[in-house]
Amino acid sequence: MQKGMMSNPLESFSINSSSASPGRKGAFQSQSGWILAWCPEINGRLLPNSSNKTCTSVVSVCQSTFALRTFPSSTPGFEALATDTVGTPVGPSVVFISLLRPACYRAHNNIYVTSVARWQLAEHNILIIAESQETVASAAKLRKRIRGEGAVFCSPIKSAPGTLTPEKQPPLNVRICNKQGCQNITGTVTVDANWRYTHDGKGKNCYKGNLWSPELCPDGATCIKNCVIDGADYEGTYGVTSTGDALTLKFLTKAQYGTNVGSRLYFLNKEKYQMFKLKNQEFSFDVDVSKLPCGINGALYFSAMEEDGGTSKFPQSSAGSKYGLGYCDAQCPTDLKFLGGKANSDGWVPSKTDPFNNTGNGKLCSCCPEMDIWEANSISQAFTIHSCSVKVPTVTTGEQCGAGKARHTGLCDMDGCDFASARWGAKEFYGPKKKVDTSKPMTVVTQFITKDGTDAGELTEIKRFYIQDGKTIENEAVKFSGLEKGADSLTQPFCEATKKFTGDPDDNTKKGGLKAMGDAMAKGMVLVMSLWDDQEAAMQWLDSTYPPDKPKDAPGVFRGTCDAASGKPATVRAKAPDATVKFSNIQLGPIGQHKKTSK
Repeated sequence: MQKGMMSNPLESFSINSSSASPGRKGAFQSQSGWILAWCPEINGRLLPNSSNKTCTSVVSVCQSTFALRTFPSSTPGFEALATDTVGTPVGPSVVFISLLRPACYRAHNNIYVTSVARWQLAEHNILIIAESQETVASAAKLRKRIRGEGAVFCSPIKSAPGTLTPEKQPPLNVRICNKQGCQNITGTVTVDANWRYTHDGKGKNCYKGNLWSPELCPDGATCIKNCVIDGADYEGTYGVTSTGDALTLKFLTKAQYGTNVGSRLYFLNKEKYQMFKLKNQEFSFDVDVSKLPCGINGALYFSAMEEDGGTSKFPQSSAGSKYGLGYCDAQCPTDLKFLGGKANSDGWVPSKTDPFNNTGNGKLCSCCPEMDIWEANSISQAFTIHSCSVKVPTVTTGEQCGAGKARHTGLCDMDGCDFASARWGAKEFYGPKKKVDTSKPMTVVTQFITKDGTDAGELTEIKRFYIQDGKTIENEAVKFSGLEKGADSLTQPFCEATKKFTGDPDDNTKKGGLKAMGDAMAKGMVLVMSLWDDQEAAMQWLDSTYPPDKPKDAPGVFRGTCDAASGKPATVRAKAPDATVKFSNIQLGPIGQHKKTSK
């Protein structure tokens, strides 16, 4: 199922073109955000024709797009500053400097500039791109080293006081351990760009209701130039709060401009996603699902996203990981509004199942391997591998997205291989007042075992146990036709046996199975936490009977005790507006760090 389809106005990155207030050698303040700028000079001397008008023109150029595209030869004072569409100066006297991406350090002779000290920058005009508010200070220091003072500062992520929302991400502590001990990573979480408000920098929506603005977004490439994504009021708009090592997600949050549904959050270490390498490791967290009824999924999982959110591949998507860009999973979601360096506006079809009429699907999808550590509510749970024929985020279209009849011919195994206790026969293992009692918090421990016991070895097994009230609860072994003996973990033989038992296509084996999942883990994966309802299948695949066209007693159809209609979004949102999930005490380290206690 597609995870975390949102119901909230949002939008994208890039820079909006708008005029700045005139001035010289000072700060420019535009309606759409903050801009720091200086008129271009060489050794303290203004270029020919330089004026307040020139400064305004320069700022407008910066605002029009982050990608260094074109300085028209007619721009006053910039006769020699023409560039091609990839930012290579063709004029003889300009150096472009990007503070975040070395690939953007270019000089007039197309040699990359890796150190400012190597260049006599006073001999050139300098254009410095400050790609986030945090880099403004660095840019200012750099400017002091440039005797020519020919510097213009632009930011592709604007936050105009009084009109836009500052980005204040909830802090979250995560522990990364080795045999010597544990290190606390004090990171933050960022909400997916799909949830964010998107506008033209002046407050005009790029996306309203479930439709794109035909004026601002006539096509995906133009849309990303015209639109910006806003910062987030995490608690007030999205119902997300944190304290120390704990993160709480609220299902419905009533805000100034409407009601937000759920959230999807990624763990950041500074301004990039923290990459988790799971093979030969033990991952654990505490969770409280007591306030998650039928039809809601409080999920914690890993996605093979890019560390920078795809910015290095798509520099026009300059907001990057800090602003929640770059999502992908094995469902190859088409509801993403921004992917592959463009908006997904082409061929956009509004959703017919969203009660709030805010979502839809485009022609593009974003596919990558996915390790579902935890998909659960108070009734049912599952942990699942989703392998793909690709190891890295892949933006594609058509049959490769796996929609409809192409479900088993796309890039990824959408069905996955799951260990869902109730589905495979352990119906009294998990739930309220059951062996794993969902009315109380619990610790969930998952071990990723390799063939040779090394981090580089082949992934062969994924084991699970729980800790509750100070006691270890082993994962209950299940037994069904086709298994030689009871199984309490995910292995390739177990996965193949489940497909034979249910008669479902074995797309898991076709896409490489457990080995392919391990290969994706070796590259590092991004931690995702989400809370969502299901517009496509009413969460029946998790906590009810699924697929609905099969007899309830058919192998693998029973998933939980929820009524088939209980998970419809309209029903869930009406009956459980205060649903919440709390994740805490997240830790990754060597296998065996959680000592098992007596049952």
